[in-house]
Amino acid sequence: MKVARLVVFLGALCLLAGCGVASTNPPVPEAHEIAIDRAGAGAVRLTAEEYRFGLSKVTVRAGQVDFVLTNRGKWIHEAVVVPVEGTRYGQPVAQVGSVPSGESGAARVTLAPGRYIIVCLLAASRDGDVVSHWSQGMEAELEVTPS
Repeated sequence: MKVARLVVFLGALCLLAGCGVASTNPPVPEAHEIAIDRAGAGAVRLTAEEYRFGLSKVTVRAGQVDFVLTNRGKWIHEAVVVPVEGTRYGQPVAQVGSVPSGESGAARVTLAPGRYIIVCLLAASRDGDVVSHWSQGMEAELEVTPS
């Protein structure tokens, strides 16, 4: 049982890393972590708690997008932004990584129009099993419209 869950989790990571995605995808935009006070007024603000995200908005215009993650949970969380086309995941395009409880982090990326999911890929051991935060429901959708 533990091995099966680990295989499923590793498979999900492979999907997010771009395995099985057509090589005709455009290059992955370069994201940068930024200081929180550098985030624009229109930033997508995410609140992380155990196994869920709250988003300040679910639609943004294409172009430069800032993400600010505030961790209100008791465990470390992250926010990984992944494009989705139909049922296929692209390569992650941005990440606000490893934000401890009570702290915040920010990142900036230029996004093309499309649908994206924001997930927490961190995992923890629970009752001897490896459990990813994403598998527990820590996912949110973001729509990027043409500018």
